[in-house]
Amino acid sequence: MNQPLRLSAAAEAARLHDFVALLLRLAGQFINLPLPRVDAAIDQALADTGGFVGADRAYLFHYDFEARVGRNTHEWCTQGIEPHRESLLAVPFEAVPDWLQAHLRGDAVHVPDARALPPCHLRDMLDAQGVQTTIALPLLGEHGCAGFVGFDFVRAARRLGDEEVDLLKLFAQMLVNVGQRGRAEAALAEANALLEARVAERTRELAVAKERAEAADHAKSALMARVSHELRTPLNAVLGFAQLLELDPALRASRAAGARVAQIRQAGDHLLRMVDEVLDLARAESGRLQLQPEAVDLGAMLAEALALAQPLAQQQGVQLQGPPAATGPWVRADRTRLRQVLMNLLSNAVKYNRAGGQVRLDIEPGGSRVAFSVRDTGVGLSAAQRAGLFEPFNRLGAERSGTEGTGLGLAITRQLVLLMDGQLQVESAPGQGSCFTVRLPACAAAAEGVAVDRHAPQAEAKRRPLSALYVEDNPTNLLLMQAMLERPECDGVTLHTATDGQSGLAAAQRLRPGLILLDLSLPDMDGRELLRRLRDDPALAQVPCVAVSANALAPEVASALQAGFQDYVTKPFSLQRLVEVLDHFRTPSAP
Repeated sequence: MNQPLRLSAAAEAARLHDFVALLLRLAGQFINLPLPRVDAAIDQALADTGGFVGADRAYLFHYDFEARVGRNTHEWCTQGIEPHRESLLAVPFEAVPDWLQAHLRGDAVHVPDARALPPCHLRDMLDAQGVQTTIALPLLGEHGCAGFVGFDFVRAARRLGDEEVDLLKLFAQMLVNVGQRGRAEAALAEANALLEARVAERTRELAVAKERAEAADHAKSALMARVSHELRTPLNAVLGFAQLLELDPALRASRAAGARVAQIRQAGDHLLRMVDEVLDLARAESGRLQLQPEAVDLGAMLAEALALAQPLAQQQGVQLQGPPAATGPWVRADRTRLRQVLMNLLSNAVKYNRAGGQVRLDIEPGGSRVAFSVRDTGVGLSAAQRAGLFEPFNRLGAERSGTEGTGLGLAITRQLVLLMDGQLQVESAPGQGSCFTVRLPACAAAAEGVAVDRHAPQAEAKRRPLSALYVEDNPTNLLLMQAMLERPECDGVTLHTATDGQSGLAAAQRLRPGLILLDLSLPDMDGRELLRRLRDDPALAQVPCVAVSANALAPEVASALQAGFQDYVTKPFSLQRLVEVLDHFRTPSAP
């Protein structure tokens, strides 16, 4: 089989990073996409994904179990490759029984080299289309397999790596969620049309419409949660092991090795920020981003933001300037999201400035609103650039400059300001820099008091030995946890592991550990169900349980804590966060 030259580890990692970025972009486009544009978006997604992996043909099939045929509903072919959609509108199940059975089991059909197949119907079909390599991934929804998405390689055989196949599976799951949402929205549109003609049944049909709208919203939420979970899980390994490598004395002794590990860590951090920003933008645009308004000391917040931005400014050779440290004025805003707005504006002003440039942060109190502005001495923006400034993924040509970014920061910033009942204005001209001004509602100062952060570092206390049980089905995550607990910071912790709910329950009953760490997505039961069974056992009812999950959405975290977990650790997690959790449950004052 003709194989492409093997990429270096760094090049392969960069290519997989680009693939993930493509999938994130496609997911962002599908979220809130109007129903009439779904088919065109699927066609474009097949073209983008097929082109990225080097396929010559990409297609989508729907299984019609009533007629017992597979129907080719979408197809993309690269230039010079003959399309086959018209001849594959009704492929009998009997023509490819093994193919169908594999999909019904939830397995992908992957033929690396069609010429190596023994004589059979599948080989005849592939030979007739000139296919050398093919992979077809099932579309698995809540009601089973609905069809498959496939990729053909005609001009040359192609061996797909495991990571590439996993990302194609994620693409298939994305199409499943789009289809479910499309069906829900189509049903909702039909219900709305019938409402006008059936006034007598208005009450009943409004209830039906509400249920279908909730189903569509659930499908959107499921897509966001799925994308977040599937990307955070491998990032847990990437960032976790990168942390451990940075602490390895042998690697720290080598400047070159240390620099390479730092690049891995930086790339992982960048990808994690992209995941979070895509989800933030989707939730903000759909009205599902929950804010907690309170009285915030803007003067103190600006001083904090300037301090956080100072290392980046020094690295870029940019001078930061701000008002003298002072208390007030006070604004009504979500404290965390206001900090995010400030850091987005300051980091942009620094990154896109010139060497030796300046960034000025000012406060303009007055009346019912308080304004703060971030002014830079960068290259400035043309009228055309200002028109596309808040478009997601539009970096206005900055992607050619080598400056790191996702094109999402300003889009999220504007949404956050609007959700806090604020206004965001920009003034800019080529060669004259830019000035971003945010106006927020003014309010009275907050009552005196100090909030307690349950994750804040605690005073040094005597560490007791601790027996911990980690229930996790992902082998890589288990290896990471074991490697982290071998660090000196975790001295005195004995780790036991289990790979599913049943074995985890049995291990807990046998070992009686001092702490149980639970993944929420176990193969045989939900982590909450395992927690319920642990609490039903009198001998284990008081053992602290901490959720460890790649689902970082706020409703999921709140739900787990409400269910009885004492803490929630989101993947990817840091060694410092793990040490804080372990120390909390093995100090004499811990419950």
